[in-house]
Amino acid sequence: MRQKTAGYVVLAGTWSVLAIAIISYLYVSSNSTALYYWCWIWLCPFMIWNWVTIAWCDSELFANSKRRLVS
Repeated sequence: MRQKTAGYVVLAGTWSVLAIAIISYLYVSSNSTALYYWCWIWLCPFMIWNWVTIAWCDSELFANSKRRLVS
């Protein structure tokens, strides 16, 4: 897949997830129990992505560090 096509696919996916989030929020905004679970359902993927990104950055940081020999 070419870079431009891949960019359009990622952009379309991002906009569709955002549209689904907004539409589902408007649907559950009147029910406080459903809104509570809606928040957890939409925040869990972000928290997992955040944790994976931090772990990946740490592994890259420490993988590229050189060991210092102490004599």
